[in-house]
Amino acid sequence: MESSKLTVAAVIIGLALVIAAVVNAYGNITAKGNEYISGASFYGKAEREVESDIAKLSLLLTRSATTTEEAVKLIEKDHEILREAIKKAGISDADFSFHQVNSGYYDDYYGDYGRNTTQATQTVAVESKQADALGDYTQKGAIELYKNGMRVRTERVEFSYSKLDEVQNELQREAVEDAKTQAKDI
Repeated sequence: MESSKLTVAAVIIGLALVIAAVVNAYGNITAKGNEYISGASFYGKAEREVESDIAKLSLLLTRSATTTEEAVKLIEKDHEILREAIKKAGISDADFSFHQVNSGYYDDYYGDYGRNTTQATQTVAVESKQADALGDYTQKGAIELYKNGMRVRTERVEFSYSKLDEVQNELQREAVEDAKTQAKDI
């Protein structure tokens, strides 16, 4: 969870620097009556640490079989195992999104099925406001899936903050005030 806080803080700092660049554009040429002074730059800084309140997890389920139908059936069985495992972490069914199943043939000379094996894959997205629960699951819960024989790969874990606009406006004001304070001090 610490990295998610840092990611959100980095985004906020980046936005504050953009505001500082705008202030800099006006600070480079400062008018004093009819006289212009060039070269003064003032950068404002504002920081706020926020805790993520939305987590997004993308998983890739993979199954191999001798026929497409068998591979798809195995993927469908994995749905229930996955749902149960993530429900234990406190995530509801409404947070799941199962994407289209893709399949293809490949030569598997050394595998369990011999030649002409079918592989089925499916991406599963989980987006939840239970950011802590989903974050804990990604660190500890995936082991349970492997124990159940699933072939699952975590594609992406993303944490975000839903009230970023509110915080961004406050930070922009604080960054501008900080830049003005620096300008007055000079």
